[in-house]
Amino acid sequence: PYKFTSAGTGSKMEGASVEIYVSFNALEFISSGMSFHYYPQPTINDMYPTFSGLKGGVRVVLSGSNFQYSTSARCIFGPPVYSLQSNTKLENAVSATFLSSTEISCLSPPTALPGTLSIFYSQNGVDLDADTSFSTDSFKYISNPGVYYVEPSLGSVEGNTTVQIYGTNLFASLRWYCVFDDYVGIKA
Repeated sequence: PYKFTSAGTGSKMEGASVEIYVSFNALEFISSGMSFHYYPQPTINDMYPTFSGLKGGVRVVLSGSNFQYSTSARCIFGPPVYSLQSNTKLENAVSATFLSSTEISCLSPPTALPGTLSIFYSQNGVDLDADTSFSTDSFKYISNPGVYYVEPSLGSVEGNTTVQIYGTNLFASLRWYCVFDDYVGIKA
């Protein structure tokens, strides 16, 4: 395959679809029957939640502007890594789900080690959009919590028993919930 770089057109072509022509001599141009779509530069200015367990699978919502529906859109967790077979395929990318022109969501991928990283966005699944990295070290992978002691370990069927949980990897968060068997989760 031959690779060509699209010409930058500035804002005059935002949202435009154009036909692609090819030529072997720069004199005669033949329609390829394909089109190319110019989109306005997306931006990211917020993200929620900002952490995930090592198993991943947490739906992360990125807020910003100029998101467009695209089956190629991707979120990249950590520095972009391109495939050795194709310098256009992002190895560490996950599918992005279009929610609106101001929100997309992605499922956090699993990882082996806890740590913090940046999240990037690609509207077309190949290029990193310039204004779509969300601040350095903005997303955190945490080790899964472990519970080793609950006090008290029994209470009235009427409820209203304050239970303290002791364990590992329990950190300050406004999002902790406890579920007692299959009953409704209680905000901690």
